[in-house]
Amino acid sequence: MDAEVFQKHFYSEHQQITSALNSLCKNSDDNDEKLRLSTEYEKISSRIEILQKYFSESTSFIPGFEIRKAQEYMGQLSRLAQEKRDEIFPKKKFGFKSKQKMTSLESAIQKAETLTPQIGIKEDTLNFNDANSIMIRDLKEQTCIKLEDELNGKDIAIVNCKNSTIQLFGNPSVVHVANIDTCTILCGPLTGTAFINQAINSKIIIASHQLRIHDSRDTQFYIHVGSRAIIENCKQVKFGAYAWTYPKLETHFEKSKLNLEKLGVYNWQLIDDFNWLNQEIKSPNWSFVNEEDKLKWFTSENGQLEIVH
Repeated sequence: MDAEVFQKHFYSEHQQITSALNSLCKNSDDNDEKLRLSTEYEKISSRIEILQKYFSESTSFIPGFEIRKAQEYMGQLSRLAQEKRDEIFPKKKFGFKSKQKMTSLESAIQKAETLTPQIGIKEDTLNFNDANSIMIRDLKEQTCIKLEDELNGKDIAIVNCKNSTIQLFGNPSVVHVANIDTCTILCGPLTGTAFINQAINSKIIIASHQLRIHDSRDTQFYIHVGSRAIIENCKQVKFGAYAWTYPKLETHFEKSKLNLEKLGVYNWQLIDDFNWLNQEIKSPNWSFVNEEDKLKWFTSENGQLEIVH
C-alpha cells in the first residue's frame, strides 16, 4: 500500500513540476519580469527539493525497480530545471565580482555562533569587514535600531542575541538570523531572502521574497513572502500576516518590489515543511497564530514602539 501511495504522489507531483518548468519563459529584460521569473523559479525549486526528500525517505519500502525508475525521473527533472535556469537566467547575469564577498557573511555567522566571548578575542577575528554587511551580535536585554541610511541594500546578520528588541527600518538585501532566544525582530521589506536559524521563544516580523527557517521552536513569525515559506527541523512555530507599521513603510515596500496591497493575504499561509512529506495532511510542526493571540507593532514618527493585540 505504501508503494502505491508513493507512486500516486511522486509521479503526479513530477508531472506538475515539469509542466510548471515548461511554462517558464523569458519574455523581456524588464526588472519586474525578472523578479517574477525568479520568484516562480524559487517556488519550483522548493518543490523539487521536497520531492527529492520524499523519494529519498521512501526508498526503504519501495521495490528496487521503482527506485531506479524514480531516480531516472528525478534526473530528468533536475536537467530540465538546469536548462530552464540557463535559458531565463544566463550565467553571465549570475556572476559575482568577488567570491570572498559572497561568502564573508556566512563565514562570519558560523564563526560568531561557535566563538564564545573571551578576553583577547577581537571582532576582526570574524573576518567581517565587508562594507555591504552589518553584524548585530551578542545583545542581551538591549534595544537595537538601524535606520534605512545604514542598512539599505546591505546584508544583515543577527547572531547570539537574548531578551532583546531589534528594529530594522528600510530595505536590507538579505537578513540572516542565528541563535536568538526571547527576542523580537522587526524588519522592513527585504529585496532578497531571509534565513532564520535557531530562533527560540521569539517573535520575528519580516517581509521578504523568500523565507527559510531552520532548527527553530516556540517562535511566532509574522510574514509577507513572495513565495512559499520553507521550514525544516522546526517545532511549535506559528505564522501570521506581517504586522509592523512605521513611517515610510509604503515607500520601502515599493522599493522591495513586494506587493503592499496584498498585505495580510499574500502567501503567509503557504508553508512547506521539509520534515513533513504527506501532502494530504498539514504538518503538526507549525500552525497559525490564534486570533486572540495576534499582536501588532507600531513605530511612531518619534520612534516610539507600541505593541497592541
